[in-house]
Amino acid sequence: MHESSEEEFERPRGQELVSREFFGAVLRIGGVTVARESLEAALGCRLDRYELVRVDGLHYAQMTVPDSDELWPATLAFIERFGVAIESLIEAKMIGGVELDLGFAWYESDFVISHSIPSSVLAALGSSRIDFRVTFYPAPDSEQA
Repeated sequence: MHESSEEEFERPRGQELVSREFFGAVLRIGGVTVARESLEAALGCRLDRYELVRVDGLHYAQMTVPDSDELWPATLAFIERFGVAIESLIEAKMIGGVELDLGFAWYESDFVISHSIPSSVLAALGSSRIDFRVTFYPAPDSEQA
């Protein structure tokens, strides 16, 4: 297998490969067939959002991964805390599907954004039947740190 180096990657002058940590993560729960109180009781926590999304009575719920200086360990702990309950809720058809949505900034001057997701986070997602999504949000360069 050929290993490429950053020097081999050609890009326009002044552009650089960018890697930034995510700025937020939420657990999106779709196809909810039970009342908010029942879902909160089954998860053992309060939901950040719960709303009707379809005429057929299905709801959408959302939980936010708590902010932390160590976001990957915090995300893993969050998945491990709720994973078994989520799997049970899916099996019982109380919820349809769940995905972890990681939000990243996309700055105007970015050429390429690269993110590495720890295998422990991906394994925990898979074993809990949680899908994975990455969302890029446009941000002006003036917000870059």
